[in-house]
Amino acid sequence: MLCQIFICIDTPGNPDTRPHRPAYLLEEAKAGHGWLMTAILDKTYCLTKLFGITRPSTSARKAAEEEIKDLEAHIRLNDPEALVSDLEVGEDRLAGHHTCTFFCATLIYFERCLQRTLPRKLQPLVRRSLDHFDAVRQLEVQHGYKACGLLWPEFVTAYEAKDVADLRTRSFCLFNKGRAKGIGNVLSMEKVVLDVWQRRDDSAHDEDVGGKVRWWI
Repeated sequence: MLCQIFICIDTPGNPDTRPHRPAYLLEEAKAGHGWLMTAILDKTYCLTKLFGITRPSTSARKAAEEEIKDLEAHIRLNDPEALVSDLEVGEDRLAGHHTCTFFCATLIYFERCLQRTLPRKLQPLVRRSLDHFDAVRQLEVQHGYKACGLLWPEFVTAYEAKDVADLRTRSFCLFNKGRAKGIGNVLSMEKVVLDVWQRRDDSAHDEDVGGKVRWWI
């Protein structure tokens, strides 16, 4: 498990690997570490169960339209707000809002990466995600909870925020806790988001030109 975690940490931090597909990275990891890494990655892959990190695919096949439709249906049918009634207990409410931020980020990721949905059409989903992040912060203050960081949903939400209705201002506040504690990956994520916002604002065609979306964090 530790070897798998180290590979996950090394991949976004190593500029030499960024142009390559996940499948290529997997093959390189096997070649570089010999039979032991092959055994680790092929027979005991556990990051999906422990952290929700799926095993890299070795297939370059493009997803079929029917597969994409099935995946979308699966995602939307698991909307936590539709599946779970109002939670009254503080800890349950906190877990519920955490779950909703991951759901929103997953749907944003799906829409941008597979459906090529334009960012301007995703702002209601960005706002919904930010509402849940705000609720998490309120519960932390009211009850003194020490909630863990939500790095991936924070990054995806902030990345796609447009400069409308204070969405970027609210998104920038997501980094306050990590920035105050000097957490390196949060500081790096903040720089990436600010750079993306600047590039989009400077683009003559705005960001709604479409194209492939890649998140390296």
